[in-house]
Formats: sequence, C-alpha cells, structure tokens
Amino acid sequence: MAPAATTVLVAILVAAGSTPIVAGVVMGFVGLGVGASSLRGWHTVAVVVTSWPSVLLVSPPTPVFDHGWLDSSTAVIVLAAAATAIGGAWTLAVTTAFLPNPPQGEFIAQPRATAVTYGTSLAVLLGGAAFVATMWAQGTMAGWILLTVLVVARPGYAETRHRAVSRSVGTLAGGIGAGIVGLFVPISLVVTLLGVACLGFAVILQLKKSNYALYSIALTGAIVLLNSSGGRLIDTDIQRVSFTLAGAVLAGVLVVLLQLLLTQVGRRVEKNTSTQRRAGIQKSTRNTSDGS
Repeated sequence: MAPAATTVLVAILVAAGSTPIVAGVVMGFVGLGVGASSLRGWHTVAVVVTSWPSVLLVSPPTPVFDHGWLDSSTAVIVLAAAATAIGGAWTLAVTTAFLPNPPQGEFIAQPRATAVTYGTSLAVLLGGAAFVATMWAQGTMAGWILLTVLVVARPGYAETRHRAVSRSVGTLAGGIGAGIVGLFVPISLVVTLLGVACLGFAVILQLKKSNYALYSIALTGAIVLLNSSGGRLIDTDIQRVSFTLAGAVLAGVLVVLLQLLLTQVGRRVEKNTSTQRRAGIQKSTRNTSDGS
C-alpha cells in the first residue's frame, strides 16, 4: 500500500513542481493529509510515504537521454513514478526475504484537537516552503527543507523540539565528516563505497530505532557521498546541510509557535463554550425556580 501511494504522489508532485502556486497548494494538502492520518496514529507511515516525493517536488529528476519522448515533461513524470514503483517492489522483496518478521510500529491515535493543530501547522509550513522553493530555488536541493519539516515535526511539542535539535546536530556532524572525506579521499570508488556503508548503517539504526542524531549523521554522510559525482561533493554537502538546518528551524520553531497559537485558540473556544453552557444551566435553573 505504501509503495503504491508513494508512486502516485511522486507523479503528482513532479508534475506540480514547475508551478509554484500548484506546488504550494499540493503540499498544503499533503500536510493536512498527514495530520488527518494521526487520528489513527498513522502519521509516521504517512511521513514515510510523503517525504521522498517532497524532495522531487523542488528538484525533479532530469531525463536520462537527451532525445525523443524522454526529453518531455511527461517522460520525466513517468520515469520518476516507474523508478519509485520499482524501488518499492525491490524493497518489499528484500524485506520479505531477509526480514520475515520485521519490527512492528506502534500506532498511537492522536486526539482530534491535536491532529487538527498538527495538520494545520504542517499545511502552512509545507505549503509556504514549497511555494518559495519552487519559485526561487529550482535546481537545488531545497526539497530537503520539505523532507526535514515532515520528518522532524510531530504532534507533541517535546518530540518536535527533540527531533529538530537531533536532526540539526546530526546533519551538521555528518556534513562535516563527509566534507573531510571529500577533501582527503580523491578516489571516487572509495567515496562511493563509504557512502554505501553509511547508508547501510543508517538503515540498521532506523530499524533498531537508535539515537536520532546518530541516524542523521549516517544518513547525511550517505547522501552527500553518494551524490558527489563530478566533483560536486562540497557543493552537495553545503546544500544538504544548509537546507536541512533551514527545515529543522522551521519545524522546531514555527511548528511549535503555530501549535501553541492554535492550542490557545482551542482553549479559548473551549472556555467560551463552557461559559455559555454554564450560563444556559443557570438560566434553566432560574426559570425552573420561577415556575415553582
């Protein structure tokens, strides 16, 4: 189910990536969808489904060949969706073969008020960031801002702050480590193998639900090292770190502020409702007394 949903979302977001307003609206609905899924505790799965497509929104893949129908926008959409579907099928096959009893996630349903606050916060952040990124940062790794907001933001304040700090520290440390490798290891094959090793380590850490900062270090190292072809390691490193830190700041500061604001509004509405209810009871009591 998740691979199919990711494939569909990839096609939609790659198609929307060239139009800032459409991109902002689509990502706003993605945020609302993730928030709605938290009513059943499915928001962690929804984040997995939506995070990779969000990266492609700002920096959609380019055609593999420079001729024929592969050079069209339709081909880009089809190729992106096909690659995602193949990747999902491969992941399911490998997981089934080597992890017949994979770790089971814990789904904790969120209260309606929390889900509304969470979804609204994500919609505002993702929609706004998508509009800005597609308007002024096409061709860069600005999609990592959207991914970071998705993976860092959580319904609770404490968890959001913790993940924002851990992601920032881990990304910065991983970026510095990858930069050092790029400066002192000139052999591309060795760099690629180190990237694969980091990626494998990141997968193991994620499956074991280990320290989030340590996972961020391994993931950042893997992404930078595996995207360093053509001498682009330092440029990739800088973009990865800066855009991830920007996303962490958005998630860690603005999400908390929006959630606090919406929570205060909700409490005020609840207080007014309670006041009106008490006033109605008192009025009913007086009328009963007068009738006696």
